[in-house]
Amino acid sequence: MTSIEMQGCSITLLELDDELKKGLDAKANTIAFRC
Repeated sequence: MTSIEMQGCSITLLELDDELKKGLDAKANTIAFRC
């Protein structure tokens, strides 16, 4: 679903479990993002 010409915003919430937290905390090394 896109909203290119629509006004407003979208918020997505999800439960953060241990597996997702590990993924978010993992090191990243890409052209656009280095962590």
